[in-house]
Amino acid sequence: MSNRGVEMLRSLGRNNHRTTLENVLAIAEDTLFDWMFGTETARHVEQHELDIRNDVGFNMYTPTRVRAFRKLLDHLALPKGQVFVDFGCGKGRVLLAAAQYPFDRIVGVEVAPQLCAICRSNVAAYRRRHSGTLDIKVVQCEARAYNVSRDETVFFMFSPFGRAIAAGVLGNILSSVEECPRKVWLIVNNPREIGPSFDANPNLDSHSEFTYGSSLFWIWTTRSGSRS
Repeated sequence: MSNRGVEMLRSLGRNNHRTTLENVLAIAEDTLFDWMFGTETARHVEQHELDIRNDVGFNMYTPTRVRAFRKLLDHLALPKGQVFVDFGCGKGRVLLAAAQYPFDRIVGVEVAPQLCAICRSNVAAYRRRHSGTLDIKVVQCEARAYNVSRDETVFFMFSPFGRAIAAGVLGNILSSVEECPRKVWLIVNNPREIGPSFDANPNLDSHSEFTYGSSLFWIWTTRSGSRS
């Protein structure tokens, strides 16, 4: 039996019928996504497979479910013209899924050079099968070193690093908001580790939640240009 088949059976044992159905649909859509666009975003990657230091806080590359992410964006109904940034973009699955929505620009930030290379290859493959102009940029750097631009408004993370790095990233985002006041959205998939520390920040609104299958997202916003 394939790994996906095993995953489906495990889901049947763990979840109620609705959640199980959503998980099965999400797994199927992930497979269809790579097939449709000639990409490879599914295989998990552990730190020992990559040329990165142990102190960069890298968590294993695990892709976000495409269907869950799409359902999230449909639920949020973000205004047109936003700029989307994925911290720890890995192989770029979320970037490509976001490209199907009316974002002005899309940016992926990734520390691992091998994953950046795969991500850029996936973006190129997607462009070959997708009509229209796609403004997608992949930046190789440690997340805390990324210079947040004044027009960037939607920030996404699939818990790619621990609390210390997440705190630095959040600090950079809030500094940018202080310099250029605007509403921003901060979205974390699997928020168990870093979510509570974001909740404690007085510059963020209380989080809302969105679930699809076994995917859990927490969403914070801020309208403030000042920091406490």
